[in-house]
Amino acid sequence: MKKCTYLIAIIMAIMLPNMLFSQTYPLQVIITQKQARFTPFIRQFMENPGQYLSVRVVQSGASAKSRNIYLKMNLQQLFPQNDVSIVSNLNTRPMQPIQINPIASTELTPSQIKDNFGNFTNPNDFEIRGLNVNDYASITGTMRIPEGQYKLCLTAYDFDAATGSSVALSDPNMGCTIVKICYEAENPQWILPISSLSSIEANYIKKRIKPQKIITLQWRPPFNTCGLNMTGITYDLNIVQLIDGQTEDDAILRNPPVVRRENLNTATFQIDTAMYPNMFIQGETYVLQVTAKSNDQSIEFKNNGKSPAGSFIYDTVSETKPMMASGGLNVDCGINPPDEKELIQELSINDIIDIGQYKLKILKITKNSDNSFTGEGIVTGGNESNFPNYNWVNVKVSFEKLQVNKNGAVVAGNAIGMYDDKEQEEYNNFFKSFTFFNKENWYNKYFNLKDGKQNSETQNYINKFTTEKLASRPEDANLLPIKIGGEGQLNNDIAVSSIVFSARGAKISMLHFLKDHENNIVIPFGIADVCVDKSINEADFAILQATELSVGPKTKLALPYEEGKKTHLKWNKGFKGINLNAEIRILTDPNANPPSDIVRKDGKNDPIAIPITNKEIQDWENWTVDLKIDTEFSINGFTDFYFTVPKAIYTHSNQPSAELQNLCKKIKEKDPHFKVDAKFKGLLFQQLTLYAPEKFNFKKNDDTPASVTFSTASFLNQNGFTMIASAVDVFGDTKDNSIGEGKTGVLGGWGFAIDTISLFIIHNEFKEVFMNGRLWCPLGDITGKEGSMKYKCNLTRDATKKNIDYNFNIIADNAKLKFLKYFSVGLRPSSIIKANNDKHGFAVIAWLDGEVSADIEEMKIKFTGGSFKGLGIANRNAKGNPGLYYQLDNGDLETLALLKIFPKPTQMHLKKRIKLYQRATLDHLN
Repeated sequence: MKKCTYLIAIIMAIMLPNMLFSQTYPLQVIITQKQARFTPFIRQFMENPGQYLSVRVVQSGASAKSRNIYLKMNLQQLFPQNDVSIVSNLNTRPMQPIQINPIASTELTPSQIKDNFGNFTNPNDFEIRGLNVNDYASITGTMRIPEGQYKLCLTAYDFDAATGSSVALSDPNMGCTIVKICYEAENPQWILPISSLSSIEANYIKKRIKPQKIITLQWRPPFNTCGLNMTGITYDLNIVQLIDGQTEDDAILRNPPVVRRENLNTATFQIDTAMYPNMFIQGETYVLQVTAKSNDQSIEFKNNGKSPAGSFIYDTVSETKPMMASGGLNVDCGINPPDEKELIQELSINDIIDIGQYKLKILKITKNSDNSFTGEGIVTGGNESNFPNYNWVNVKVSFEKLQVNKNGAVVAGNAIGMYDDKEQEEYNNFFKSFTFFNKENWYNKYFNLKDGKQNSETQNYINKFTTEKLASRPEDANLLPIKIGGEGQLNNDIAVSSIVFSARGAKISMLHFLKDHENNIVIPFGIADVCVDKSINEADFAILQATELSVGPKTKLALPYEEGKKTHLKWNKGFKGINLNAEIRILTDPNANPPSDIVRKDGKNDPIAIPITNKEIQDWENWTVDLKIDTEFSINGFTDFYFTVPKAIYTHSNQPSAELQNLCKKIKEKDPHFKVDAKFKGLLFQQLTLYAPEKFNFKKNDDTPASVTFSTASFLNQNGFTMIASAVDVFGDTKDNSIGEGKTGVLGGWGFAIDTISLFIIHNEFKEVFMNGRLWCPLGDITGKEGSMKYKCNLTRDATKKNIDYNFNIIADNAKLKFLKYFSVGLRPSSIIKANNDKHGFAVIAWLDGEVSADIEEMKIKFTGGSFKGLGIANRNAKGNPGLYYQLDNGDLETLALLKIFPKPTQMHLKKRIKLYQRATLDHLN
């Protein structure tokens, strides 16, 4: 046993690791800010860095000498996001070096600093993260980096170092300063005649003001807290009249100005109503907004400098005007009114008159003093070719001030579709309040989602409507909302919410409720105030507000509301399908409750947005779309391995596809309890490329990461992430270099290769994850050429689901570990090896049992059969410090502290010590 002990001592002497010492640098870079405000433009900084920083390079000691250097920049956001960084590429150098003389301190000139960065014009010169912009010209040109606190570091590098290598001459963590990027100023706020400084709407929305000779407008100028120069700001003032049914924001955006003044130099403006007596009409409502502007491009205003759009009522009005007065609504659909203008003097009940292309039967009639008529009737007829398979133009209407010529044709005034006054008022208001100007407010009132559930009253209104009968034939009059329907899934449950008839044509507003049963909500689409006679054939039903549908615990289907990105129901004499514009959003926050199933490899928590553009579908309940996903993912709780998805589809279907059914069949063979919903909505990964952990350092011979690709092996749906996949000859030189180009990886100092890997995960729960391959002990050669041992390794997660435990079982195959020139070790299957990936990296702990042998032919020494048991080897000690540690004991390596043989020796001392142990060992062998 003593012989074995000496042999082990030799082994450990050979394998002693180097101690880690802190690195010293010959130079020190000291940077000082010249002004409190730092530019938010990267290009502006590179063009004149000396305007913002002074840079001093200090060298001391015996190593002081003349040097050629260049500077690298690292700009890292500290607050608020900590995810924006701009870092110089180490392989990019300026055209000329900065020369440092062998004196204590060298102050760099502004031109030296500028020339250092002036050559950085290629997109590869910087690594830019967190800006979500790929346009290098924008980032280094006109684009600002986000506001916040940043750490700016400059590091000196050896200009004379060989091309392709970078040698730091100063500490990258020392030459730093904290800079503040700030450019956003508050937008103006109203003070007079309304006040938007208060959150009480009555102070700035429809506030009543009395007529007066001078109306003073005053607003609070923009201000900031970051030292921006706020001089030279000018203002644009805009006042418009509010139309019934509009919001203030709609009016200021769409309506013609009553007052428009540009480039005002002060935060006040006075209007002399005596000089302009017709500017404001008593009883009308006016909207006002002021916009701040600055010629300084580094200043940005909140809300683009626009104040809140407030409103005031000029004097008081005793009663609210109706939403649509029949005599005043402007309807012009390009149809010429009758030429005959002489008015008829009498109309009676049951008379039928012409109104545009339709017929109006009189039910009630009263003559007004101006020869117009007020009453009710039924409108029928029209050009039904506009609506094949629909017969709904049979509407009860009311009218005021309707003018009819002597030929019995309407020449002026409107007839408006009526609602049933016996119906519940709120039910009527739900449909009646949908107008072109009010559609966003209408959506927010009735479709606001709370806790993923839709407004229950809205559901009741829609359910009631869908149970109504379709519009009747002309013998009966229909009251709004009118339900029309036709062939096909989409053509059911269309609601006519308003219709107006005139001599110049008819305008209509319609709603369609697209049902999504899994989320128990409806998605409203609509057209508002569209001409029935012409435009109806070109008026697609647009989604009425941004909508987000859940298709999994952490996966959403988002339908945006941006112009040019809205989803439409295609209409041409009936619905012809859906033009879908959407985003698949995969939430990737591992700390959420519940946590995300798959997470981003880069550690960021922002969702992955996968666009769907102009996808044409016919059936909302059954469609698929091909997706392009560029993100690198990891499985939450299994982040050692990462994967990409070269090919995927999103499926929104009543029935799984054939390839999905085959995948589910494989899963069910391994787990009879597995179920997949008949209506599958989620992501099917048709190709998934799995990469070995970067810490294993598996590379191909061309130094690219080693990977294996699985086909149709995983999906992400309502129940989470599921995967069943296995492959052989995947990572490293496992079978006499059978894969031809793999290199052996490293696992905590052990040579490591994976021959077979199998992953069986159901709804993010590990069912079975294991790998087979070979290990090379650090006592011998770990290059993968000889002396390996077979293993089978089961991977398990700890209780927190944050770390992976690797449990290796050794399979005896007579492998010999060579060491020194004469000795070898054979390991027994009773050897135990465990590995765990923690914050320090891989910790590998082994208890080895085996035999030692030696064969020194020139000295005629041959030794076999020396056995050992319980040799403990680890790559960390009890404190987590790296190194090669051993213990000769049969105890539990996980509970006993591991002792290091020797402190770090010099190379000469190490050689002497090896010889000493060799001599002692050989003496005993003799």
